[in-house]
Amino acid sequence: MKRTKLPAMVVIAAALSCPPATAATWCVASAGDLRAKLLVAANNGEDDTIKLVRGTYLVAGNEFSFNSTQAFGLVVNGGFNPGCTSTNQDARDTALDGGGTSQVLNITSPGSVALRYLTIRNGLRSGSSGGGLQMLGSTASSQLTLAFNILRDNTSDYAVGAAIIDGEGEMHINGNLVAGNRAPGNGGLYVYGGSTTNVYMTNNTFAGNTASGGSGTIVFLNYRNPAAPSSFLANNIFWSNTASSDLSFYDGRSLLDHNDYAVIDGAPAAGSIANTSVDPQFAGVGTFQLARTSPLLGAGTLVPAGGLPGIDLEGHPRIWNGFVDFGAYERGDRIFDDGFGP
Repeated sequence: MKRTKLPAMVVIAAALSCPPATAATWCVASAGDLRAKLLVAANNGEDDTIKLVRGTYLVAGNEFSFNSTQAFGLVVNGGFNPGCTSTNQDARDTALDGGGTSQVLNITSPGSVALRYLTIRNGLRSGSSGGGLQMLGSTASSQLTLAFNILRDNTSDYAVGAAIIDGEGEMHINGNLVAGNRAPGNGGLYVYGGSTTNVYMTNNTFAGNTASGGSGTIVFLNYRNPAAPSSFLANNIFWSNTASSDLSFYDGRSLLDHNDYAVIDGAPAAGSIANTSVDPQFAGVGTFQLARTSPLLGAGTLVPAGGLPGIDLEGHPRIWNGFVDFGAYERGDRIFDDGFGP
């Protein structure tokens, strides 16, 4: 049988008519719906975005879970109004709450995952790590992003209080407040980078956390990547923690650029600059904005490795008057009630 060659225009038209890759976006306003949408997203073969309406989402004894074998992206953003037509990008207004009985959120995926504008609080994990959050990315193409979140008052009786983040792809941990978390070995955050992974941590505040073990730390950076450096830290505050060290890492692997810490365990990589060990002068008890007398106001770098976040933890512009502050909050021209008033 003689084959008839299709005209080129027919072939092009057929290609253009093929359906594009699909993506799902949901507006979620209840804990039950969040749990259901995470289950659907783990198996639907699409990139997924979950928009959370402002409010409190109680775990009720069983953590929110996303366990996928499909290499599609997941984005969970908080701060939306009812109907999800706008967001204030303020982590204080959208809380995932473990109630002191369960881990809050557990994510495993070969795809990229981004969590933004959330408070993850009151989590408890017994016999394992990550009282608030476990975030695992299993492929080199999976980028993990934890940005503009509050991780507060989470506990593990095993190792890591606030969160464990373990991935083979690039990691961005920007603009978060990690406070009041506790565990025996690692009170705040454990980060484990892949064999080719770069980790970027910029403008975070780690304060008031506890590592109760004899040689405990608050933030531990672990690596499979032998490059020096393979993690880049800028404009972070590590202060008022109870532990042997605020930050621990292998010698020469972490480039520290404009950070404030009390105690570190490890020798910074060559090229580390402008780090300090001074009281940041928080605005008041239980709040971690900087007082108007803080030496860290306007003292950060504008050009950190991995890029400067565009906003602070409350959704305000990150740069003010050509300068950037250390930590998760940017004072700008705002006057706060707690510590900034006359």
